[in-house]
Amino acid sequence: MGVLIALLFALSILACVKCQTDSDTFDDPDAFGPDDLDDGVKTKSGKIIGKITQYYGGLGRAFLGVPYAKPPVGELRFKKPEAVEQWSDDLIADTMPPACVQHSRTDVPWYDSDPGQSEDCLYMNIWMPRGKFLKKKFAVMLWIYGGGFTVGSNRLPATDGQGLSTFAASIVVSPNYRVGAMGFLSSGTDDAPGNMGIYDILMAVKWIRENIEAFNGDPDNIVIFGQGSGAITVSMLLMSPLSQGLFTRAIIQSGSFLSIFQNPNEYNLNLGQRLAENVDCASANRTLRKNPKEVVECLRDVDASTLAEVLSSLQPGHPTSFLPQYGDEFMPKNPKEYLMSGKFKNVPILIGTNKHEGSYLLTTQYPELFGSTGDSGVQITKSFGETVLRRWFSLLGNPEDLIEQYLGDLEENDTNKVRKQVFTALGDFSVTCPTVYFAETYSGFNNSVKFYVYEHRPYQSPWSKWMGTTHYDEVPIVFARPMDGYTFETFLNAPRDDELDAGYAMSKMWGDFAREGKIMKTWTNYSKYHHQYVHLKPQELLDVMHGPGPHLDNCEFLRRYFES
Repeated sequence: MGVLIALLFALSILACVKCQTDSDTFDDPDAFGPDDLDDGVKTKSGKIIGKITQYYGGLGRAFLGVPYAKPPVGELRFKKPEAVEQWSDDLIADTMPPACVQHSRTDVPWYDSDPGQSEDCLYMNIWMPRGKFLKKKFAVMLWIYGGGFTVGSNRLPATDGQGLSTFAASIVVSPNYRVGAMGFLSSGTDDAPGNMGIYDILMAVKWIRENIEAFNGDPDNIVIFGQGSGAITVSMLLMSPLSQGLFTRAIIQSGSFLSIFQNPNEYNLNLGQRLAENVDCASANRTLRKNPKEVVECLRDVDASTLAEVLSSLQPGHPTSFLPQYGDEFMPKNPKEYLMSGKFKNVPILIGTNKHEGSYLLTTQYPELFGSTGDSGVQITKSFGETVLRRWFSLLGNPEDLIEQYLGDLEENDTNKVRKQVFTALGDFSVTCPTVYFAETYSGFNNSVKFYVYEHRPYQSPWSKWMGTTHYDEVPIVFARPMDGYTFETFLNAPRDDELDAGYAMSKMWGDFAREGKIMKTWTNYSKYHHQYVHLKPQELLDVMHGPGPHLDNCEFLRRYFES
């Protein structure tokens, strides 16, 4: 398989550069000849000067830090975004923008730990292939990063879009959007309407549709894809009346809005009250619910970093985040109502999960026990596993049936098995089963649904080996990041590496789906009654697996909780 993919890769590169194969061709920016964007791009907002990039022996172009909205500062904090004003001078777009303000209490790979966070963060990065040899407009792949609606940014090395753009032959766009209180605080009024982060994304889409033709992009072929909370956002965008007709396809990686178990509107109000009380903006007599204008005005005067850090400290050991909500222009009704009734625009989707989604939850929720990356390797008894599950599933009322489902057959000291079953339960409930339920229901309205299960622990993974293929592990592979640092010649002459193969194959697969909806013929539709999926594993790439679907027995057991 590795040799075959290497050959296919070589042929594709040769075709792109008109069969020029000597090494100077790939090192010389002029070898492709000039292209239409060497002198910059004239958009409706103003002229943008990008930079030429070199990736894997090929050339591309990047436009970094392109503003798409006014800075959401001062009176615009907690407000929906406003369109960016035109600029008169050339915009030099060669530097990554700052991340939106977020807390620092995490070691997960999707947290942006670099300095330079700012409230003024509504910028997008645009990556594209370079050259005149393409005859038609590029598809546009719009990446929505995850991070639990509390962290994340468009400048993470793992999601640098040049590799994906190169192998997908598409434009990759990644906008920053506000997270935490800045992006999702809600007063239930226009003072802080909630969903600001999602309105940021919609504003970015508006800018893309109005300007992407200047980059030789196709405004009528925009494909959204996201992971984790980004996948939740993608699934909600598919339901929203505001986004009907904006997207041609979608890719949903590990998540859906069905994982939002509580009433988000009430949850956001209660969390907002707690946050405001902790920064002396609210009290038992002055509440976000009864005095929204006064409380929100006070919160506007609090340092943004202080709000982020205080929010993260409200519930130690548990993720604390505001959530997307409904009842506004973006989502007038509960998105479940749109999904169950089929009242949404049908577009094909590629959707899936990783094999061991829940293992990272043990390390993030119990770092003192497992280590922040699982490095302690601690094993747990059945009794302790039961305690973890009771705590995690306390919202369900009586979780004893669930404990029996996952741990009932195990002995007290079956420590490895107990640990695996505990993180399987966490992953099933939080990620895997909500993704399965969404795929099943979405497919019930004659939609094309292709389901995958990804299994490969990246060689550079920060997580311990016992954690398997956990949440986010597919992201650097999709973005072809394992190939960073290789040239055309070193790739062809290097010992075969299944991770290199996977990086090329998966980024090309995502790109084929984005450009034309192409998918291999043996990959049939997934549905509630036909749980066929493709097993994405570098050693056995594109291995078609027939039902039952991923963790189907557990998802059948958990279905009652999601339907009630």
